[in-house]
Amino acid sequence: MAHRPVGTATSIAITKGSATVSSKFVVQSDAVRLVALNADTHVAISTGPATAAATDYVVTTGMPEVLALDVRTNTIENIEADSTATIITLPQGQQNPFFVGDFVTLSGANDSNLNISHKEITGINEDYVPNGYVQAKLHLRDSNISGVTTAYTQNSQAVLRKSVAVSAFGADGTGSLWIQQVQTTGSA
Repeated sequence: MAHRPVGTATSIAITKGSATVSSKFVVQSDAVRLVALNADTHVAISTGPATAAATDYVVTTGMPEVLALDVRTNTIENIEADSTATIITLPQGQQNPFFVGDFVTLSGANDSNLNISHKEITGINEDYVPNGYVQAKLHLRDSNISGVTTAYTQNSQAVLRKSVAVSAFGADGTGSLWIQQVQTTGSA
């Protein structure tokens, strides 16, 4: 099977008996390739604080694994703040690909202060619009844009994407776990 790299590869340390978490990254492909060097490791992929344990999926030294990711993305219509959360409105008539509990990253807003990195969706309201379409409003935890004075410009085409982290729990020894999103093809 051939792989096409997507984005930038990164690595995290593997230490026997403890968990290490990668930095959060935007899901850009439906697969991630994991390569353990010098130590076997258990791995977990999570939208929140990823903490792998001895009961999670095993990646052994010298045996790269490709795990599935769930790509979720959508343009946004508006971003605003209320007293407790940041609210992102998706365009009318488009299916909402996100769920409560997903973590998301917003990029491409007309003001970089409106961009959001790895925040949890705590609620979703789907309002009925009179022409028969539904419009989703996503409520984000710990995201405060109330101090931003620039209004969001809809034609800036900001994109909201699911974001995740990878965690490694060392099964034996010390080493590193390399993480690379990939596109897969048939036989090479």
